Amino acid sequence: MKRGLTLLELMLSISLLSLLMLAVVSWSTAAARSYSLLSERVVWRTTAGAALQVIADDLRAGDFGSRLRSPKVAVRGSTLTIQTRDSAGSEAPGPLVRAYGHEARTGEVQVRERRIGAPQQTRTLVGGVSEWKCAIIGPVLVVTLTSVSGERATRRFNLP
Repeated sequence: MKRGLTLLELMLSISLLSLLMLAVVSWSTAAARSYSLLSERVVWRTTAGAALQVIADDLRAGDFGSRLRSPKVAVRGSTLTIQTRDSAGSEAPGPLVRAYGHEARTGEVQVRERRIGAPQQTRTLVGGVSEWKCAIIGPVLVVTLTSVSGERATRRFNLP
């Protein structure tokens, strides 16, 4: 009796092994894609949460004791303006005005900072934003950011 595999058995085993390898590669690709999407969402949510925290910090440190007649928190169009104070640990502590807005062309939420006697500075808080909404409803400020993938981050702030 001869030992070994017939050509048919060899072809069958190679075909089954190829199918198994194809399944493993497909599963690995799907898992990597899923991880990438999940990772992007987590990063966006974390960044959006940090941007909302910056707004909360500005409201908490707000220059609400000043005698200026203009409102300390205002929403005009899609721009949120807060009269606030810089922290004592910064280079130039004191009153400043921060204007938050959405740059639709770049998909970024930016903040423009104005200090008395200093040039305006602009910085990006979060990218990948398709929609930015802010509204004052009674004593509450509501800010909502929506990512290009449909993720949404909303925060309600009680105004002083």
